[in-house]
Amino acid sequence: MKRIKWFWFWQDGEIEDWLQDMAGQGWKLKAIPVPGIFSFEPITPTSLAYRLDYHNRQKHGMNAYLDTFFDDGWEFITRLNGWLFFCKTTSDISKEERKKDHQAKIDKLNRDLSIMGSLIPLMSFWYPLFGSQVASPLHEILLVVYLGSLGFLLFIILKGYQRMRALRKQS
Repeated sequence: MKRIKWFWFWQDGEIEDWLQDMAGQGWKLKAIPVPGIFSFEPITPTSLAYRLDYHNRQKHGMNAYLDTFFDDGWEFITRLNGWLFFCKTTSDISKEERKKDHQAKIDKLNRDLSIMGSLIPLMSFWYPLFGSQVASPLHEILLVVYLGSLGFLLFIILKGYQRMRALRKQS
């Protein structure tokens, strides 16, 4: 069975909960062939916990990285654009492991938000440099694109910070 579901980097917890609900209905994640399309295989309804993690390839080798999850009993399911999907039965998850999971997600969000924040100064120069070079009506179109892009970037940053605050309260 395939399901279509889009998610943003701050929605990892929502996707984990959704995948856990799907396992309770008898569907285990098998693959994500393209972004937004989840492929499931039928299973006996069970209580599985899912974990999404983003691997920064520059810091550690993939095998050593995966070994840390395998040692904790996680099963590797699939990967998508740097996101790695793991699962294991919920009864096997300790409180200590949940705290470790929260800190890893907070670190990932810090990294993502730093990148997003660095785009704001770049965007501040984009419109004044290029917008003044063109004549009307293209000038107005560029202004709308610029303001829309800036608003969307600020929205993404706000959502990321909200998720980070929620994770800090949980840990």
